[in-house]
Amino acid sequence: MRISLHITIAITAVLLIAGCEMGHTADPEPSESEEEAAEEQVEVPSTPADIPEFDGDRSVEESLEDARLATAVRRALLQNRRLRAFDFETEAEDGYVLLKGDVDTRDQYDRAARTAGNVDGVEGIVNEVTIEGETVSDSE
Repeated sequence: MRISLHITIAITAVLLIAGCEMGHTADPEPSESEEEAAEEQVEVPSTPADIPEFDGDRSVEESLEDARLATAVRRALLQNRRLRAFDFETEAEDGYVLLKGDVDTRDQYDRAARTAGNVDGVEGIVNEVTIEGETVSDSE
């Protein structure tokens, strides 16, 4: 009887601890108006003519930072309610992000660039996102 009481207490403690940890790690989902306000705070950085080649010729430390930045951009795109339905690919090199994917509208195309550009550490965006499979020119 005493052993089963200890087991019950131990299981209860583990469940309580796990529940508390889960509650602290969950970020509240931003509202649509909060997403729009965040997107408008920072203008998409302009991409200079000397953008990186994305050739992967980087040190281990630089590669890790590039991977962190690409992951942060991908996370930001997934957290945006209007963009999470689309499958984006991201690569980063030296602060510049190569953004690929396909969306349905020009607004979604622009929103993806703004969302990626607002991520800390992004120096510029190379936007290769297409709209319904068609390449987008900046003059549109």
